[in-house]
Amino acid sequence: IVIGIPIVLHRASLQTRILASLGSMNQPMFVAVFVAVWWSADVANTYLVHTDWQLYWWNFYNDPCYLDPEFHAARYESITSACNQVQALELQHEQLFEDLRDMEALASAHQACLPQ
Repeated sequence: IVIGIPIVLHRASLQTRILASLGSMNQPMFVAVFVAVWWSADVANTYLVHTDWQLYWWNFYNDPCYLDPEFHAARYESITSACNQVQALELQHEQLFEDLRDMEALASAHQACLPQ
């Protein structure tokens, strides 16, 4: 009985074997990848269409501050602060209006005000 030693004449590197296995897809895998790419492109298109890219590029071109993250943080903070102040004033206005309406109802119930 003669038993020969297995000789490997050429063995591809690990990277080449991994890329070859990733590059070969069976039909169900191809369909799944195709559907995923198609769906992703549709979703991305939905968001890209509703974004005002021309305004963003105009801002970047004309004002380099838009490239600074600290500028964006300060801008966001000032906008948030202004919105909070407006909400507080709106709440205060509603509270004063309700107090005025309550005083008017109380005065008319006690006939404290003379008719005009």
